Amino acid sequence: MTDRSPDPEQRAAARREELLARLREHNEWSLARGAATRRVTQSLEVTADGIQCGDVVAVGGIPHRVADVRELQGRRKRLEFENGNVYVLQPWVSITVVREGGGGGAVRTRH
Repeated sequence: MTDRSPDPEQRAAARREELLARLREHNEWSLARGAATRRVTQSLEVTADGIQCGDVVAVGGIPHRVADVRELQGRRKRLEFENGNVYVLQPWVSITVVREGGGGGAVRTRH
């Protein structure tokens, strides 16, 4: 008698079902605890003047969260990311950012 284990596709499907069940259980638990606050994320195209702390910017295809924004000479902005990397944005360049919480908050720029 040969004991056949499920093939990789069956194991993957079973694992997916298990993870989905856990996710549903977690969502139900969160709703029951009142933790159903939804985060609104939006994708915006902004220039250097519109960058805010907390925005997520893709540089070279890698997302970086802005930790600090400082104004430099010539209206350029120095963006410091959470990982310590720095990027200088020219005032005429528009970039796409992802912003959580609906935006509309005050822009925190240090001179």
